[in-house]
Amino acid sequence: MLSYMFSGRWEKSLIRDSSGRIFLDHDPQLIEIILNHLRVKRIEDPSHPVQPPKIPEGKKDAFSTLLKYFEL
Repeated sequence: MLSYMFSGRWEKSLIRDSSGRIFLDHDPQLIEIILNHLRVKRIEDPSHPVQPPKIPEGKKDAFSTLLKYFEL
């Protein structure tokens, strides 16, 4: 889902704020964790695999739900 959202095909259907930034109606802390992890994975050295992100207690279920929703 996340890759489809930003593939360019759905560009016009994405909700944006008044500054033109894409608006994701999800917990900002969890979105930040996901995006930071994906950034690090992009430059990952196969001989030093990236560790899974640390998720705050009390948000693990919500994080799991987001991963499923975004098909990650």
